[in-house]
Amino acid sequence: MQYNIDDAKKLFNDRAGTRGVSSNVTPDKFNRFWQSAELKFFNTRYDEYYRKQTISDSISKWMSDPLWLQVDATGKLPFFTDMNLLHVDSLSSYLPQPDTGVIGTITIVPGSGYTDGTYTDVELDGGTGTGAVANVIVADGAVTTVIFTKLGTGYAITDALQATLGLTGTGWGLVVNTLNSTTDKAIERVEKNKIAKHLSSEFEPPTQEFAIYTQYADYFGFYPINVGVVKMVYLQQPVWSFWGYTLNGYIATLTGLVGGSLYTNGTYTNVPLTGGAGNGALATIVVSGNAVTSVTLTNPGKIYKNGDTLSASNGNIGGTGSGFSITVSSLVPGSIRPIYDPNTSVQPKWNNDDISTIIDIALADAAISARDKELTSFAEKSAQTQQ
Repeated sequence: MQYNIDDAKKLFNDRAGTRGVSSNVTPDKFNRFWQSAELKFFNTRYDEYYRKQTISDSISKWMSDPLWLQVDATGKLPFFTDMNLLHVDSLSSYLPQPDTGVIGTITIVPGSGYTDGTYTDVELDGGTGTGAVANVIVADGAVTTVIFTKLGTGYAITDALQATLGLTGTGWGLVVNTLNSTTDKAIERVEKNKIAKHLSSEFEPPTQEFAIYTQYADYFGFYPINVGVVKMVYLQQPVWSFWGYTLNGYIATLTGLVGGSLYTNGTYTNVPLTGGAGNGALATIVVSGNAVTSVTLTNPGKIYKNGDTLSASNGNIGGTGSGFSITVSSLVPGSIRPIYDPNTSVQPKWNNDDISTIIDIALADAAISARDKELTSFAEKSAQTQQ
């Protein structure tokens, strides 16, 4: 079983109770302790990786697959959206641009109406070649980025490629602008100060035998500029997990009545209200002029949330009609509590052993925080006594 963030929060509370730490931790405090613990845990594993160059399971989750990335005509490799580059593990070779049938630079035709997300290992169709596979990123309904995982062979300049992306959208594709060699050439890194001082000097003249690159804030810069594509593996900044919730409780008020039509006139008591996140709400419903004209709560139900849209079966209000709805506009203050919401949560990618360790780190931080507050309170009271 892979623990999700709700499992982690329950384990946190269980262990807190057995270790003398308050288990009544608010969701916001839990998220603060948890994300801090994730960062501490990751930094420990990253330090081992950085010093020993050994990839632990905890680190490997954030390591990219080998990717072929496009270098533009000016020698720049811009970092793409969601790259979240933390560390380059390998930038080992490049494919220069002779006419050999391997895809080089491309122009993206974005299309429209696609579902946002990253589509992995998409097989590209069209053109004279075969075997091209890419990860395709869609934002705001259009293709924004194409990252090759396989370059294929036998393609020609101006080849048009495309692929199906989900169930919606039309018009996306790409056009091959240049081609590359099938033989990798090694990349040698030169730091920024060398690039600035000695790029063309007699001490370190650039040649076509190797590519020089340097990492800037949001792109790599290459010499020679006709590198074409480079092979790269990188470590991403982890996405910290998050316990998302809604504030649910008893219904206090209802607004936004939509009366519907063709209902049977009358007054109906203790009608069960349907819809929303909660259950158990009952109301007296008055139908006049074949539309619902008033809704008076007789039971506020439980675990509803603001904005819930409620209705009722027409079988409970005369047997005819449709279209009635009303909206939860406020909750009874003393009944409100946070309810786990998987839709607004970010799930952890750690394995269960890692999660167990992170919980212990978070508990230690929670205990320190509680002790600091007690010491602060004691100091304030002592100061008042001495005045």
